[in-house]
Amino acid sequence: MHRLFRLSNCGYNKVYISYHLQMNRLLPSLLLVLWGFLAFADDAYFQEQLAEARKGDPIAQFNMGIIYLKGDSAPLNHAEAVKWYQKAANEGDSGAQTNLGAMYLNGDGVPKDNVKAFSWWSVAEKQGYNKVWLSNNLDKLIHKLTEEQLDHAQALATKYWESKFEDCD
Repeated sequence: MHRLFRLSNCGYNKVYISYHLQMNRLLPSLLLVLWGFLAFADDAYFQEQLAEARKGDPIAQFNMGIIYLKGDSAPLNHAEAVKWYQKAANEGDSGAQTNLGAMYLNGDGVPKDNVKAFSWWSVAEKQGYNKVWLSNNLDKLIHKLTEEQLDHAQALATKYWESKFEDCD
């Protein structure tokens, strides 16, 4: 106990307190620098993906859909997400087809359309993408469609598939 007392008397507490005060002043500056770096990295990623998406890369187009859907590196914009998902879906990207189907199902960025949701999910499932999730959701969605709507959805899916996604709405 005597030794601790002597340490506190020799300025140990002052050094400890001074260190923490300096760290408390430094930490906000470090966080600001980190935030700026992350913002720069987000912008660089956005610009890189946008350039590749414009060249027709379906993976970059899918990524642009995610960016606009989540509003991470760009403002939240469901219509833009649909646009990029549609481009990637037309290239045969099953992830984009799945997300595009969900956007039609929910009416996010497009008018709600269970027929198109079913058709896009059907072709994504046919490619083997996320088969369990798609099968479960297709089973639920099928009960919301009339016989006519189901026939139309299946015809659309067949048209998309047979045209190798060249003839998609």
